[in-house]
Amino acid sequence: MLLWAYAVWFSRRFPTALASHGKSSDYRWRRSAEEEMEEESDGEGAMVPFMDFTNHRSGTQIVWSADDTHVTFTAGETGVAAGEEVFNNYGDKSNEDLLLIHGFALLDNIYDTYGLWLSVQVSEEPPARRPAKKRRAAVKTQRIGPFLLRRADDRWDQFPAELWLALSSATGTATEEATHLTVEPEHLRSLASLLQQRLEDFTSTQGRDRHFAAGGKAEGGEVDPRIRYIARYRDGQRQVLEDCSKALEEMLSQLPAETGAPEVPEAPDVPEAERAGPT
Repeated sequence: MLLWAYAVWFSRRFPTALASHGKSSDYRWRRSAEEEMEEESDGEGAMVPFMDFTNHRSGTQIVWSADDTHVTFTAGETGVAAGEEVFNNYGDKSNEDLLLIHGFALLDNIYDTYGLWLSVQVSEEPPARRPAKKRRAAVKTQRIGPFLLRRADDRWDQFPAELWLALSSATGTATEEATHLTVEPEHLRSLASLLQQRLEDFTSTQGRDRHFAAGGKAEGGEVDPRIRYIARYRDGQRQVLEDCSKALEEMLSQLPAETGAPEVPEAPDVPEAERAGPT
């Protein structure tokens, strides 16, 4: 019962700001679907009976607002026609978030992400400062991530800036003053090879995943919705990896014959030890 209660709260809570408890009489709060409402969801959250029955649809225009006496959900300019379902907008969530938090997944979700973890070699001090017999023992493997890879779309970068910093060489241009980072070609090729390996796990079941994800039936009749949602999740992971693999292939094809290191956009600060190639 405790697990059930936690799941209900976690999947149905709204931003804490919707609750007027303890607020002054002039309290006002308003957020639209186009804004980042997730920031308001930290903490306890607010339960809003009836409105938590509304299903999610990407792109739905809706405004959430509250004052000291009311909670209001307002449809966008197009409104809702008579007889149509009233949708909410849970935000631009990936299928992983939707599946683990709300229990469903969308077909061809453009907001899908793939969480990539890297195993990199790190050391506690520069090799030159260590005795020769201890240099090899001082090198350790560390797992870093996840780096969220995304579908190809003009609205965002497919590869997070933190990934480029992790892959940049220690002798590159990864400084606070730098506008670009230098990623060695072999690191880029290693990343491309790693994504291809991960992709194989999903291409082997692509036909089956796509069949169930699109609403296909099993030989025995209807498919359990949970199977359909898992298929949509797997199909989305495949699409992200395919898009990112194509992008890496294009980057590698544009390298000069003498394999100069490609430059990528500047990334935020990451510990120096994390700059290494993937294994």
